[in-house]
Amino acid sequence: MTPRPQLSLFTRAPFSDHATSRDAAVEIGDHLARLESLVLGAVSHDGGMCAFEIEDYLELSGDTVRPRLKALEGKGLIRKTDRTRTTPSGRAAAVWEAV
Repeated sequence: MTPRPQLSLFTRAPFSDHATSRDAAVEIGDHLARLESLVLGAVSHDGGMCAFEIEDYLELSGDTVRPRLKALEGKGLIRKTDRTRTTPSGRAAAVWEAV
């Protein structure tokens, strides 16, 4: 049996060097500030929201909303609370709130 190579925590994902990934990053670049503003506004609404609630409220996909949540958290503008709400699939989801 061949041992599996040890991967660094900083190893790039296999898809991150593809032309399509680079093109997508360039394309969304002009929209990031607007998307972050929309997500921040939603999180600021009525005591916070879960990602799935933000997706529904803004009519955006989870692939758009979740990265904006992490970016806003990194900027110190929002935080994940200890509260949860049940998703439509029955799982617990964290509530995000503005700082």
